[in-house]
Amino acid sequence: MLWRVLLSAPLAVVAAVPGTPAAETPTQSERDPSREISGGAEMATETEDDGTAAQQGHGQPGGRDDDGASALVGVPPPLALSVYEPMYFIVGGDEGFNAKFQISLRFRMFDDQGPLAQRLPWIDDLYLSYSQTSLWDLNELSSPFRDTSYRPRLFYSHDDLLRFDGGRVRLGLEAGFGHESNGRDGAESRSTNMLYV
Repeated sequence: MLWRVLLSAPLAVVAAVPGTPAAETPTQSERDPSREISGGAEMATETEDDGTAAQQGHGQPGGRDDDGASALVGVPPPLALSVYEPMYFIVGGDEGFNAKFQISLRFRMFDDQGPLAQRLPWIDDLYLSYSQTSLWDLNELSSPFRDTSYRPRLFYSHDDLLRFDGGRVRLGLEAGFGHESNGRDGAESRSTNMLYV
């Protein structure tokens, strides 16, 4: 018997502007293909009564929403703390009752609107991450952890380095320094340092 819980869904933040009506947030499959993200602001193309297209900037300074009110909040920046590798908890086993679980978070070190990121635009793609994978023996009376791996990393990650085929195919880059250890010393120590791309 095997149960698995996977918690790798991206986190989302929805901001409401005081004085404007609340709008439902469409899912990825319901989004209008005429909308695109450009320069940190959402652009919508709408057709006027005479058949001409009118663009409205949502979230841009001076842009207007559908109800004519000025937009105060643009597209939010990426969250500073987010899921890095898949997070899961698995229970089961052939000989006894065991569990394996992993937690993994990443932290964006610099805000893209901060003064340092304004001078050095690439710096807002620097991250610290921490991942931990543990094997837990639930069959024993004391329920000991049989093995745990700790994996801190410092890395650069840019998800949208190049676009191909009209933006449908993207090429990203992740490069950095990682360390993996079981946290023990002496003969039971296991440790690896790596540079990766």
